[in-house]
Amino acid sequence: MDQAYFKSEKFRLLLDRYEQMLKFSINSYFSADDLLEIASYYLFKNQYADAENVIGYAHRLYPSDPQIAEAEIRTLLSKGEVNEARRKLAGLSIMDTPELKLLKAEVEIAGGNESTLSGLNAILETTNMRDEIALGALDVMIKSGFYKEALAWVEKGLRRYPSHIPLLEAKADCLVELHRMQEAMTLYNKLLDINSYNYFYWEQLGYIYYVSGRFAKALECFEYELTTNEDAEYPKMMKAYCHYYLKDYDTAYNEFCELSLLYPGNVISTFFAALSLCALCRYREAVQLFDELLLSGELTTTEVMITEMNKALICDNIGYREMAEKLMENALTFDAADTNLLALHGEEYLEIHDKDSLLLNHMDLLDREPHSREDQLLEVALFIHSRKHTDLAVLLLKQVRRNMYDSADVDAHIADMLWNSGRKEEAGEYISSAIEGRSNRLFDLFGIKYDAGITPEKFTELIQALETAS
Repeated sequence: MDQAYFKSEKFRLLLDRYEQMLKFSINSYFSADDLLEIASYYLFKNQYADAENVIGYAHRLYPSDPQIAEAEIRTLLSKGEVNEARRKLAGLSIMDTPELKLLKAEVEIAGGNESTLSGLNAILETTNMRDEIALGALDVMIKSGFYKEALAWVEKGLRRYPSHIPLLEAKADCLVELHRMQEAMTLYNKLLDINSYNYFYWEQLGYIYYVSGRFAKALECFEYELTTNEDAEYPKMMKAYCHYYLKDYDTAYNEFCELSLLYPGNVISTFFAALSLCALCRYREAVQLFDELLLSGELTTTEVMITEMNKALICDNIGYREMAEKLMENALTFDAADTNLLALHGEEYLEIHDKDSLLLNHMDLLDREPHSREDQLLEVALFIHSRKHTDLAVLLLKQVRRNMYDSADVDAHIADMLWNSGRKEEAGEYISSAIEGRSNRLFDLFGIKYDAGITPEKFTELIQALETAS
């Protein structure tokens, strides 16, 4: 269903009448279609209990309506209850209609049976591409991650119906998911030429600009969307991100705080409010917000680790070195269940994100094969070292090397950090260890040609000579 319909006066009156009926226990007539629209709205809002209540009421009024049974099964899928959805589906007596074939494919794909893609292809082969069944099959393909397959069918349909809006929308969805952003941008601008009041088009265009790093353009789109859809949560959040990445930290802080009040328990908005305070050098207030997050019980172990590390960086910035080291040591006691999250770095601090706030480079980081905890912490150490937190980086790497069978490359980085921060005598131990472990990285870091037979003493002489020469 077109989500813009949920903002229409017709639907608002329908929903109000239904909610008034519940509130005051009054009788009111609703057709099966009316109740299905209300259930779809609650599913769109992720209000599963309300959706189930509507469907239960619809079942009592229209016990033999197959669309209501389908809506119940799709609600179960939305909740992740695939086995129960499969059981309900098996109880339907007629299985040869196109609608039920589509539903069966949807259930099987949700259960991890990718071979059911052939069933979707069969539906599309025998259906006019403008039909609801065809569009439903495309929707299932896209939601299941079969973007290339869906795009091939969409292109086939557009060759015959080049101006068909639902097919153009499906194509735009596929292009976004395939990260073909320039093409998607062109297509959404074309759709906006047709209907400039469609808030979803503005939202998608804003998203495309955002993930591409064009934050000023993204901000314009989200602001325009809010003029036509003022209650929408997503553009409010994305506006705050845009202000943050445009370095308008005062506005970003105020918007993230407003979002935290509107949506209590939203970890991301509180986290970025704290980062905004850091950028404004309001460090004590930032630490207070980070502490509130740690006390909330809402963070994963990886997010706790990141938050503690950020507190350590703050303390290091304001000269509380001993406290910074204690916080870093505490951070390292937590297990990073999602190591790739440790790769999300801002300009000065580590970040956490939800899926919708990722930039394209973030997506690439999170989509890569997970690194080991030690490899990822090496990356964090290099990041904080580049931000002049050398002592904390060395502390982190000394902890990391304890859990490694072969620490030669880590030792090379420790040697480089210590030597270049003036702790040359301490660096000697790690130079020796890196040479003994045959680390090419040691030679690369100091700009020396690799020599398998070099001694630590000779290596030290060479780097001293290079320093003198420079």
